[in-house]
Amino acid sequence: MPDTAGFLKERLKVHRVEFATVNPENLVVPAGETYLLAPEDPHKPGAKWVPNIGCQVKIESLADLKLWMGIPDTVARKIQPRRRTPPVLRGERIMVGPLVPTKATASMFDVAKAYLIGDSALHAVNVDDLWEVVKLKPILWFPVSLDVTIEHNAQLILGASVHKYIAGNIYIKKGGQMRVQSGFLKLECKSITGNLP
Repeated sequence: MPDTAGFLKERLKVHRVEFATVNPENLVVPAGETYLLAPEDPHKPGAKWVPNIGCQVKIESLADLKLWMGIPDTVARKIQPRRRTPPVLRGERIMVGPLVPTKATASMFDVAKAYLIGDSALHAVNVDDLWEVVKLKPILWFPVSLDVTIEHNAQLILGASVHKYIAGNIYIKKGGQMRVQSGFLKLECKSITGNLP
């Protein structure tokens, strides 16, 4: 576990969140049970809501949004353009504004998507204008766990408003499932192992 805590401290520090303020714990989903991670209890029949597992951050710029949900520039530079897919933010309201003069004529929304999933250096000149036009929820809730174990025939559901999950090692036993209800999830974990006996 010390290794897992070190990994989480490093990941949270990158995101400007103190490990001590989150105080993550191990998460075990017992065999045959269904657990749900969401900011508030949605009262979903058959699923147990897991309270006090996450924290909130205020997104104050498009650069913050890229840090939390986008593709890092170092990775984006290695991805072939045809393989890049824009994140789908379920439940979020996105407004499209007037065109911005760029080398290739594009809407603000297209430029914002390109910034999030591509090399931000190519779009840096428009970042402040983009944030003013592209309206998103300013608060992001995300769960954080040390090690996660999903026992036999158990389910861990990440709710529709969960777009980021930071965890240590994730172990999924035979018949266990991790289900994602949002259109986009950025998962940061130390390792993920499935189909365990």
